[in-house]
Amino acid sequence: PWFDTTKWEPNTGHGQIRYTYDFPADPTFASLALTELRSHEFVSKNTRQFTIAMTIYNNALPMLLFFKLSFSISPTGEFKQIFKIEAMNVLEYMEPWYWFQAILEIFACLWTLQKIFKYFRRIYRSVRKFGLYRGLVAYFSDVTILLDWSILIMVIVWFSQWVGLLLDNSRDIDLDTKRYVDLEDAAHHFHTYNTLFNAILCVSLMQLVKYTGLDDRMALLTHSVWESLNNLLPFLALFCFMLFTFSLIGHLL
Repeated sequence: PWFDTTKWEPNTGHGQIRYTYDFPADPTFASLALTELRSHEFVSKNTRQFTIAMTIYNNALPMLLFFKLSFSISPTGEFKQIFKIEAMNVLEYMEPWYWFQAILEIFACLWTLQKIFKYFRRIYRSVRKFGLYRGLVAYFSDVTILLDWSILIMVIVWFSQWVGLLLDNSRDIDLDTKRYVDLEDAAHHFHTYNTLFNAILCVSLMQLVKYTGLDDRMALLTHSVWESLNNLLPFLALFCFMLFTFSLIGHLL
């Protein structure tokens, strides 16, 4: 009931105005609370979105889990549901060998800084030799350079997400608390962190292709694909067009 500010105080967190109600942990009292919300028209025909969110603790791993289930109803009666679930560590350094993990992270950070300095020095040499525009074009014309820079950018963002998780105090909670614990922001950062980590691994795997040129037998496949690229590009465009059409038909059905 976004229009009713006399009964509930709005919350403007997470980029939208909404009202929050902390349900009791006991199922019997939660059912009575839901009945009370219906009687006070918190949940009524005018409700456009209803979200159930909770934080769960798994003592066996141990892990925290943020659960969110949203139901949206448009004025014309269209019904949509959004389900999100994200597991995350209670702390970043939990294992007895945390010091080894920290050493590897410091090494990765120093390696990234060394790579950035090295690439900027190459850009400076190229610009000094060919001028600003031609130097940048000459430097970034190599596909492997673009892959290297994409990895560096993702690593920097990945480290920023890691620092954000380290400085985040939202997971510092009392397990016996009866109040609602909002871990939506922490779950979003953790999801971004995991996505970047897997993307870095994927691009790093693509980088290994350039080392196949060290041996003629290993380079047979890559050379064959490179030589037939002129014939593969039109086929790829047609294939993607047909795939998109069938995907659209499947989505509409």
